[in-house]
Amino acid sequence: MRWWRILVTSSAAAVALLGVAGVGTAVVVDPAVPAPQKAFHRQQALAHDTIHRAAVHRATVQRAARTRAVQKASRLRREHLPWTLPVESYHLTGRFGQNGDRWSSFHHGLDFAAPEGSPVYAVAAGTIISAGWDDAAYGRRIKVLHDDGTVTLYAHLSGFARRSGEVGVGTVIGYVGSTGNATGPHLHLEIRPDGGSLDSSIDPDEWLRDKGLDP
Repeated sequence: MRWWRILVTSSAAAVALLGVAGVGTAVVVDPAVPAPQKAFHRQQALAHDTIHRAAVHRATVQRAARTRAVQKASRLRREHLPWTLPVESYHLTGRFGQNGDRWSSFHHGLDFAAPEGSPVYAVAAGTIISAGWDDAAYGRRIKVLHDDGTVTLYAHLSGFARRSGEVGVGTVIGYVGSTGNATGPHLHLEIRPDGGSLDSSIDPDEWLRDKGLDP
């Protein structure tokens, strides 16, 4: 269907062409946007605005979280605290030793559910020995070797803040995500004494409590 906009003119002949009697006006044809299409465009504009506002809010929240992370690392250094929890504002979900559909046989870590993009801290001073994509299970992950030979593993990261080098307690090394085998954003933490293999992993909850922390 074509739509036309009616414009006023003084042409009586045009009036006769339209079959309108007794009126000294006529029309000049000109394409116009239908009302339904205008409404659709308005809806699109509102949707794009909503997405933009959400993106700005998410970026603002992440910047604030990263600022707090820097402040926390500075405080830990000032207070000479040797250990810290790997994330803030979390709740624990998957625990060490659990079985279920999400794990092939045995869950080797402790899961800290937290908002996407939340900072992930090195739990103690050490050296990053590996950072990258592991496999379909871990997704993006980092391994940190500590002075006593323990390796801590941080998995399902959305991104990296550090990929190599020495780190201090509370240094931001990555950000919470849901890469790999994950149903939502969380940090999967594993503790491997003496740099051991997956099967040598111990319960992170007990290990952290031995350090005076309360997951």
